[in-house]
Amino acid sequence: MSFMMPENKKQEHLFASVAGYRKVQSLAHKLKRGEQGGIREAAALMADAVRTLGAGRSAVLVPIPGHTGRATYTKDLCDEIGKLTAIPTADLLQGTHHLPLYEAKKNDMKPEGIRITYTLRQPLPEGKTAILVDNVLDTGHTAWAAVKAIGRADTRLAVLGNTRHYTLNNEVNITQISVENMVNKKQVEVKQRTTVQGMSQTAPEEKAARQNTVTNTPSKEKMPTPGSLSAQYMDLKERHTDSVILFRQGDFYKALNSDAAKVSEALGIALIHPQNPDNGHLVAGFPHHALDTYLPKLIRAGYRIAIADPIAKKDIPQKEAIEADKKEAAEKKTSKSKGKEKAEPKAEQKAEDKAKTVDMKPKAPQLVTVNGEKVTHAHAFQSTKYPDTWYFTARLEGKQLRPMVMNPADVEAYKEKKVNIGDLMGKYYPTKMEKKVTPEQYKSDMTLSDGRQIEKMNVFKEKDENREDFGKYKLFAKVEGQEKGMAKVMTTEDLNAFFDRVTTPRQLVEKNFGERLNLASAYEKYKLPEEPKVSDIRITKDKDGEWRVSAKVGDSGRTDKKVISNTDRYSFFQAKTVTREQLAAKYLSADIEKAMGQKQEKKAGLKM
Repeated sequence: MSFMMPENKKQEHLFASVAGYRKVQSLAHKLKRGEQGGIREAAALMADAVRTLGAGRSAVLVPIPGHTGRATYTKDLCDEIGKLTAIPTADLLQGTHHLPLYEAKKNDMKPEGIRITYTLRQPLPEGKTAILVDNVLDTGHTAWAAVKAIGRADTRLAVLGNTRHYTLNNEVNITQISVENMVNKKQVEVKQRTTVQGMSQTAPEEKAARQNTVTNTPSKEKMPTPGSLSAQYMDLKERHTDSVILFRQGDFYKALNSDAAKVSEALGIALIHPQNPDNGHLVAGFPHHALDTYLPKLIRAGYRIAIADPIAKKDIPQKEAIEADKKEAAEKKTSKSKGKEKAEPKAEQKAEDKAKTVDMKPKAPQLVTVNGEKVTHAHAFQSTKYPDTWYFTARLEGKQLRPMVMNPADVEAYKEKKVNIGDLMGKYYPTKMEKKVTPEQYKSDMTLSDGRQIEKMNVFKEKDENREDFGKYKLFAKVEGQEKGMAKVMTTEDLNAFFDRVTTPRQLVEKNFGERLNLASAYEKYKLPEEPKVSDIRITKDKDGEWRVSAKVGDSGRTDKKVISNTDRYSFFQAKTVTREQLAAKYLSADIEKAMGQKQEKKAGLKM
């Protein structure tokens, strides 16, 4: 299909963006890394913009390929947007491998100096309008290459974020349209509260007008039932367009639709896609007790918050009781003498003060750690999205800890009250329960078990996007006698130990680099079992120059010869920090376990 350039050699195309790049920068990085949670969040934010671009047209979503020439995360993004908008994905574009634009900027290269050419893998379906989908619109260089490949003047573009440079391309003038889900400017505002009861106080004329507006708006989506949660959300959203609405339902606060996407992004919680439209097309929620933790985060993220709290039924009897007490006190006041009239208000006042004292009395901590930190709240809860999954969470010194997935045995024990908070804290937050090292201990423990000094040690996050471990935390260490340092991706256990300050540099270095440093302490964990008996351990060199270890295991004969690493070979022959037995335990464990299983099966057969 040919593409005709207009006489002025400029073609105007429409695009929609959620927000400026700075506001969605962190989410844009999640997209580039292909994180599924980030992709779903971005799709939720972009859905309304895509609907606007495709209004009145039969459209398809076309992912723009990356520097490899094929669409990767953009295709996943299209698929997620399609789930929300019912617009299908058509992976039509392909291109040649080229230098990423961010690399060009690092090397002071202009985007125009990088040739980007896309071709159609298959033609655009007849009668369809292409909505190109990408992460960020910057110079427009990549976007225009995709537009030219499509070859249609009605092509649209939807992106998560944009910069102010998107008009630099001389061949195209890209005009942004206004959409309803644009991210508001970041403002720190006072939180605003409303109630579900307040929703029913709207004037009938206003409700009728809103109903007529909704009725006359063309939409393929099924409208929610009047009075449902989704209908209440729409009602409140019309009066508080600049606010994120949080609904209290049972033990959870929930946000719906575009508000759910904002809450999910700001708090890092999962999005749910309800099947019933009465519950919204997107939901994000958190336990009610976490409101004090999450509300400041939402406000700091720039959102104005409106909280819809239903009137609790348990409060009604309490109010009735208060009224009854007041009535009884009034009757007593009229029937008794003046002296008693003076005493009764005092007694009533004392009762009220006592009630206040009870309400204001702080709750005792469920647990106090060895560091003197208070576990003020801890409980297990069931996932609303995955009923078979349970989480354990706690609040330490007022700070909400990240919920941890529980194993089924612990869930049953929790339900039957066979485990206490201390047991669960020790299992799911072990570093929170360990004794912290003092700053002096941390600084002074820089000498390895063999006497060498740790010259440098730090924890960093990999920033090189071309590395497989991009975005992961790594441990770096340089030891006395080394020309270069060592780096390794850290485990969650070591990360928690580091940030909670329950470990020292020496412990971290010896645990992660002990074998590379040929330390005897690193091999102490390798031990042979008493049964089956391992004997005649041999370390020999084969014809290929490889050093191998083998041994005789019980009555099973000799094991296969296993190649030992150069590091272990140096530890054995030069450093002499590892024994034959330790090497056998390290390399021959599978053969030993197999022999042990065979022996147990033999004993079981004899008993029968």
